[in-house]
Amino acid sequence: MCSVKSDFLMRRNFLYRFRRVHWFLLFRGFAMQLQLYGKKIWVYRSAIDFRRSIDGLSSLISSELKQNPKEGVYLFYNRHRDKIKGLSWHKNGFVLFYKRMESGRFSMHFNKISGVMEVNVDEFGWLLAGLEWQKMRGWKELSYDKFS
Repeated sequence: MCSVKSDFLMRRNFLYRFRRVHWFLLFRGFAMQLQLYGKKIWVYRSAIDFRRSIDGLSSLISSELKQNPKEGVYLFYNRHRDKIKGLSWHKNGFVLFYKRMESGRFSMHFNKISGVMEVNVDEFGWLLAGLEWQKMRGWKELSYDKFS
């Protein structure tokens, strides 16, 4: 025979587990999307030590670049160019994202001048996809008024 207290604890644990599973069933079909609130996207021009985290990267942005870390999306790459870290501000805190290429390397071909290089949203997508985004940068969209 169960006591009232143990019966209550069993019901509470069951409801708690059901609530967790129910939440998982509701959201498992949706892809996660994160809106980053940065007007500009910058790529830092030299490799960094990848042991740096949010505090280290935000201090690098403030001290070396003399910019506010909350004002954009900052991308950093490692020496082997197979990993990228990104730092951005999202509503009430920093977001640190990380991508590792399983095969191949990110295409980073520019002079190692200290500072940052601004990229647009398309170039950012090409960069994360592992494409040679700097070669694609010069492509212009064609528009015609008349077709023969």
